[in-house]
Amino acid sequence: MFNPTLPVVNHIYNDAGQKQSLDQLLRGPDKDIWTKSASNEFGRIAQGNVQGVTFQDAIDYIPKSAVPEDRDVTYASFVCDYRPLKSDPYRVRLDVGGDKLTYADDAGSPAASLIETKLLINSVISTPGAKFISMDLKYHFLCPQC
Repeated sequence: MFNPTLPVVNHIYNDAGQKQSLDQLLRGPDKDIWTKSASNEFGRIAQGNVQGVTFQDAIDYIPKSAVPEDRDVTYASFVCDYRPLKSDPYRVRLDVGGDKLTYADDAGSPAASLIETKLLINSVISTPGAKFISMDLKYHFLCPQC
């Protein structure tokens, strides 16, 4: 766990201060840690892994030859992060290039602007007895049928 008396080392940057890719991290001195983190990400979105992560069963892997002709194929990029305050500080997330896909209707996910958010929170703070709730929809886009 995080110890505030120790210096925080950001494990995703090399000695020259450049952010490393997942490929570089998997070849580096902490490769076992990053291999486990990547396995956990694939396990969460697919059907689990050997570490026993809670999974969503949101994707199935198929060969490119099995992609239906009416479907598009896009790219994926891996985002690595080190979050020392989390119980599992080494994070790998899979982002899929939605900008290359076509949709029958609007598939966007609108978000409130910073001004809208400040106005909402300010109105709650300035109202005596008001209550406010916020939530994290962590798997909303991964598994909408769950």
